[in-house]
Amino acid sequence: MLAGGMPRFSPVLCALLLSFTTPAAAIGAFASAVSANDDLLALRTLDRRMETVGYRLAARAARLCPEKAPLPGFLLHDVSQYGESDRAEVRTTFGIGNAPSVLALAPDSPAAHAGLREDDGIVAIDGRPVPDLPSGTSGTFTRLVAVTDQLEKALAGGAVTLTVERSGARQEIRFTPEQGCPSRFQTRPSDTLDARANGDYVEATTAMVAYAGDDAELAAVLGHEMAHNILKHRARLNAAGIQRGLLQQFGRNARLTRNTEVEADRFGVYLMAHAGFDPQAAVRFWERYGREHGAGIFRAATHPSERRRIEIIKAEIARMRRLEQAGQEPLPDLGSQSD
Repeated sequence: MLAGGMPRFSPVLCALLLSFTTPAAAIGAFASAVSANDDLLALRTLDRRMETVGYRLAARAARLCPEKAPLPGFLLHDVSQYGESDRAEVRTTFGIGNAPSVLALAPDSPAAHAGLREDDGIVAIDGRPVPDLPSGTSGTFTRLVAVTDQLEKALAGGAVTLTVERSGARQEIRFTPEQGCPSRFQTRPSDTLDARANGDYVEATTAMVAYAGDDAELAAVLGHEMAHNILKHRARLNAAGIQRGLLQQFGRNARLTRNTEVEADRFGVYLMAHAGFDPQAAVRFWERYGREHGAGIFRAATHPSERRRIEIIKAEIARMRRLEQAGQEPLPDLGSQSD
């Protein structure tokens, strides 16, 4: 992750997220920070990039995930989650009505191939209407959480039919979701370079998504965070009784946290490679990050230095190449090294 938990001190990758735990907090963070000065379409572009790269990692690297989940391949938003002062701008920008709508769509997903489009309003899922728009409330994620739960239950059954509203007309779109790594992806509006994982979600700030030089570099960031979720690092640290906050920077707390960071660096490049991204982009990212941002105040204890991270990543890339040359599938072996 990036600067997990201490973004005021240093915008460096990763420390396991603690506060990002409830569905209401996890869903729709894009909307919670919208103001009249935000460029909604620019934010959507970052959301789309996040969903596209995240979906590709989750779907194509599924071989590396012991647990699988159906991947919708799109993000929803809902007018009720926006404040009253933002609703008119949101409706005008996205043409959003009273139905929850598609905010961002991964172009390679089965939903996209079946004809789903951004700004489609979802009025029913497998013939069941979505919950009504709450009356007299704003800035609430209640309906979006309910719709997301309804969608996930339908996806778990296999093929799903969405009744969508587009340009005043309704049509049905049916698709079968791809099975992949269960991490979900979202952006958080912020000018801090940060990325986090909480066991279920991978979150990156808008600044981080924009900072990644290309999709492969973004895959390096997201792959690192996905690795935390796949390897259940948060649960492992909790079970070990790791102290959070300032105490995480010292002694056993720091050592065990740093071990998870090393594992995520190593595992992440395999996720990238299996998803068809050049793992060398992770080296590129950290070399540039080190030149432009340097070391952080609290990072040293819980995270390897940029130089050490690059050494670790290069060693894994070399190992992958040796396996490929020997005709073997490049799979991670986290027991083969320690930092």
